[in-house]
Amino acid sequence: MEIKEVILETLVPIFNRYEIREEQWYAVKFGDREFLIPKQKQVLNIFTKKIYHESEFSLYFDGDKVLTNNNRHKPMNTKKVDKHKFIVLQDNVELLKPENFTLLAKENGLALYMINNDKILTIYRNGNIYRVIGPAIRKTITFEKERPLNDETYNLVQRLASYHKAKFIKVDVGITSLKIRILDYNDVKVYTAEDTNKYRIFVIENAEFVKIYDDTYVAIKGDKTYIVMDIFYTPISSDVKQIETETIEYNNKYEVYEYIIPDTVKVIHEEKQEYSVNETTSIERTIIAEIPSINSEIIVRKVIRKAEDVLKITSNKRKDKLNKYEETSIAVKEPIKLKHKTLEPEVLEENTYKVRDFINKPVEVDYC
Repeated sequence: MEIKEVILETLVPIFNRYEIREEQWYAVKFGDREFLIPKQKQVLNIFTKKIYHESEFSLYFDGDKVLTNNNRHKPMNTKKVDKHKFIVLQDNVELLKPENFTLLAKENGLALYMINNDKILTIYRNGNIYRVIGPAIRKTITFEKERPLNDETYNLVQRLASYHKAKFIKVDVGITSLKIRILDYNDVKVYTAEDTNKYRIFVIENAEFVKIYDDTYVAIKGDKTYIVMDIFYTPISSDVKQIETETIEYNNKYEVYEYIIPDTVKVIHEEKQEYSVNETTSIERTIIAEIPSINSEIIVRKVIRKAEDVLKITSNKRKDKLNKYEETSIAVKEPIKLKHKTLEPEVLEENTYKVRDFINKPVEVDYC
C-alpha cells in the first residue's frame, strides 16, 4: 500500500451551500487501484487500518476511486457517492453468492471487495471449512467434506449459523451432551439404553455431524450413524499415604462401564473432565464416534480401574528471621491422573450386543 498527498479541486459543504476549494487529499494505492480519501486521519485510518483478513468497514464510494465519510464532500466532477460496506478477505477463498461482491483490488494475498447487498451474510469456503460473517456474528462451520458452491449450501450454512435454534438431547436425568445439538430433528433419530442412569450412551441415526467452532456438533439430515458415550469413573475406595511431612488421601479405585465397538469408523471427539465434591474426584470421559450402522456389535463391560501414584513436586514457604520467605520443594508421590488408556482393568462382567438391541429407547430432543 502506497500513500501520497495530492491537490484536488473539491466541493466543500458550508452550511446549506457549497464552496469550490483546492484541498490536499490522500491518494492511496492498493493493488492496481488508487483511491482518493480526504486528508483527515480518522477517515484514512478507516481504510488503511482495516486492510486485514475478515475486516469490514463502511464509507461513501463513487464506484471508482473516491472514498469519503461525507457524501457532500468530494472532488469536482465526481459521480454520486453512496454508502457502501466493504470486506477484506484472503484472495484464495471461494465466496458463496459471489454475485453479491465486487472485487476492487488485490495486494499481498488480500482481496478488497465491495458488498453489493449488506442485508445477507458473507459466507466463504476454504476447503471443507466455511466461515460466516455478519452483524455480530463470526462462525466457523466444518463439514466432513467439501460441498458445492451453490444456493443449497449457502442456505444450509446460514441455518447452521443459527444453530441456537437446534434442540438438545434430553433423557430422564435432564439434558445431556451439551456439545451435541439436533437441527433436523424431524429426520435425525436418537436412541439410548433402557437404563439411562446406568448407561449414558446414545446412537444418532440418519445424520451428518457438522462442527461449529471447535467443540460443538450439530446433527443435520444425512446417511451416517454416530454413537456418543459418556463414561463415568466413580470412585469406590480410597487410600491414605504418609510421605515425609505430607499426608495424602486419594481415590485409588474407580468403577466404570466401558464400551468397545470393534468396527468403529473413526473417533471424531474425545475429552475428559474431572469433578471434585467433598474431596472425592469423579472423572467423566465423552467419546463421539462414527460407526457403520446400528447393526454393529458393541461390547459392554463393567470394570474396576486402579489409579496410579504420580510424582508431584509441592512447595512450602518458610518464614526466616528477617521475614523473608524461603521456598523448599518436597517430592511427593501423589495421584491422580487416571491413566484410563494404559492401565489394565479388572473386568467384573462383559456382554456383547448388537447396537440396535442395546440402544433402542427413543430419546426426546427439545429446547432448554
